Amino acid sequence: MTAFVLRQLLNYQPIQPYIYGGKGVGSQGDGTAQFIVKDKKSQQKVIEIIEYNFPQMQCLPLTIYAKK
Repeated sequence: MTAFVLRQLLNYQPIQPYIYGGKGVGSQGDGTAQFIVKDKKSQQKVIEIIEYNFPQMQCLPLTIYAKK
């Protein structure tokens, strides 16, 4: 993923209501983007938006639960 595409994705307005934030992960622009979403429903909505509007990208859901 180029730096331009990463910035475009992180700032993409349609996903902003569903995320708390995001960041690029990887080196030399070939990494991935990770997002922290508000809930499971928001996670699915972000995936749908990204895969529809950025067809070159594949989304993989990941849920990490906090220990009490």
